[in-house]
Amino acid sequence: MRGGLPLTLLLVGAALAVTLAAGSAAAEESLAPTLKAQAIDLLPFDVSSRATFTEQHGRLFNHSVGSHREWLRLRAELAKTQGEARPALEVRVRRAGVQTSALLVRLTEALVAFGVEGSLIAHMNHAPAGSDRVVRYAHSLVLLEPDLTPTQRALFEHVHAGVDAARNALQAQRERTLLAVGQSGLDEPQQRGLARTFDRQLQIIDQRYWMLVDHTLSVAQRAWIGERLPQPLRTKSQEADHLYELSGLEPNQAARLRALLTEVEQERAPDLATVRRLGAQSDTPPDAAERQRIAQERGAAYGRLAALDRYRHESLRAILSATQWCEFVAIPPRVATGDRAGNYRRLFEGWEPTTAQAAAIQQFRTEGNAARRAARSRIAAMRAESGTYGPDSPQMMSMEMAMTGARAEQGRLEREVAGHIFLNIMTPDEVSRWVLGHWGYKP
Repeated sequence: MRGGLPLTLLLVGAALAVTLAAGSAAAEESLAPTLKAQAIDLLPFDVSSRATFTEQHGRLFNHSVGSHREWLRLRAELAKTQGEARPALEVRVRRAGVQTSALLVRLTEALVAFGVEGSLIAHMNHAPAGSDRVVRYAHSLVLLEPDLTPTQRALFEHVHAGVDAARNALQAQRERTLLAVGQSGLDEPQQRGLARTFDRQLQIIDQRYWMLVDHTLSVAQRAWIGERLPQPLRTKSQEADHLYELSGLEPNQAARLRALLTEVEQERAPDLATVRRLGAQSDTPPDAAERQRIAQERGAAYGRLAALDRYRHESLRAILSATQWCEFVAIPPRVATGDRAGNYRRLFEGWEPTTAQAAAIQQFRTEGNAARRAARSRIAAMRAESGTYGPDSPQMMSMEMAMTGARAEQGRLEREVAGHIFLNIMTPDEVSRWVLGHWGYKP
């Protein structure tokens, strides 16, 4: 059904993440910018397009890596070389730089067929540096969405600036605190616990940011962003639950989804166990032959897992309709199904609206009361009817799917209320404070 695929793109991406800047200034000035090497890890690939790109252009990636490594080696050698040998070595360095730059141009041209071109490449090239650059870059994609309304754009420009400043401050404080406690003699487990406290706050900010996106942007807008996310952020939180809550999901689709997810989980288990076992073995220094055996076995396991991920991704696309797939892609990262329930009272817990704000909320909720009451009535009627069916009967399975869809629709209606509050009732400063965790439940 599917053989092990090499993880060329993943491996090469890691190698190219530190690549050269040769020719970058000229590329920035051109109308068709060339992808910088440091932007490789931001490529908007899902598991399927990544594998396809590797199959078609893997040799180009490998050639680029080899050329760049040679350029780095020659530069290091040049730094230590003086005298008569230096002029000839300078020529070799220049040639290697020109070759690597040419390879990056070819790589950029190959990416066009995968929808990576123009303004997106320029945006990737200017992504911020740092250990959290992928997270920051993903946040910035919201502002790149071409169909934001003026209200949406104003809100996210304000929030984005506040989130960036908060992340910088938290990371600086984290480094200072850990340095201080390290010098104070605090034991290692306590230091790790302290580090996790800062990391947890950063995670809350990231999750709140994507919840704001989920509540205030349309499906089409969120899908545009989702299609451009870097591969590490393509995984959905509680993905299976999200799939079952897609609009218009038919019982036969649900059955196929359940069979697919079960199949993949069962096939992944042996290779995941192999990876864990080999990871434990690598803690001890084996001899060269044993080291090679472990590397080969681990590589084969990772290859099978990658092939399985691709099969799963492509099977999902085949099961879902185009509309459902768009809705699935539009679900932001870090957002669980519970975060989409739309319970606005819990969402804004601790926020004290002004009298005018409270009145505006009540008016908007009153206007949508009929639709929400109808959704609650449908769920109640289905719950009552389900009591007449056996737990494993076909009717009960269909009823469970219908109830899941009805609850998802109820959540959508509640999200409309929260989205309206974010966009039209709260001030931008209040929204920023919500994202930073000043109030509201902690997800």
